[in-house]
This record gives sequence, C-alpha cells and structure tokens, in this order.
Amino acid sequence: MNLVEEVLKRLATGFNGNQHLVPKELLVLCHTLVSQNARFLQQTPVRRKPKVKGDAIVQTKRQETAETNHYSHNSYR
Repeated sequence: MNLVEEVLKRLATGFNGNQHLVPKELLVLCHTLVSQNARFLQQTPVRRKPKVKGDAIVQTKRQETAETNHYSHNSYR
C-alpha cells in the first residue's frame, strides 16, 4: 500500500506541476484510462507466419495462452 500511495503522490505532483494540463484534458486522460479506450491498450501483436523449412513447419516459439484482463472487474476498487 505504501508503494501505491507513493506512486499516486508522484502522479498528483506531476499533474499539478504541469502547466499544459488543463482540467478538461485531465478528465479526458482519466476517462481513457478507466474505460480502456487508449490506443496503446488496444494494440494487438502482429502475428507471424510459421517458418517453413523444407517440407516441415518449424515452430520457433511456444504459443502462449492469452492473459485475462481483470482490470475492468476490479476497477471499482
């Protein structure tokens, strides 16, 4: 909890010290983070075609299962 409190204090200090961040833009920032509509949150990794070596398909990396996003369920906390 102390680390979270320290991060939030630093964020508040940064937001208050930024002269270019007006209240309207701060609300837009908060809305995009809470609703997860930010562009960097919606980026999907580029899928590569499997490498073919001769007649066999070579799998160079293991296919990982997609992580579930618990942010929307826990954001009310």
